[in-house]
Amino acid sequence: MIERSGLNIAIELYQFIEAEALPGSNVSSEDFWKGFSQLILDMVPKNRALLRRRNQLQEEIDQWHEHNDW
Repeated sequence: MIERSGLNIAIELYQFIEAEALPGSNVSSEDFWKGFSQLILDMVPKNRALLRRRNQLQEEIDQWHEHNDW
């Protein structure tokens, strides 16, 4: 793992971004990782809420199946 802008990033992903994605993009490494970090920080609470809702729905589906013969 490598740390950039407060994120712990898998070496393979970091190497891909640095060697393949960023060259020729006119985006600096620093700007990319800062932006990506901010995106992650913005999306984590939304993702957690969606996962909670998904778990609730799955529980309801499981309960329905337990009470209905199919």
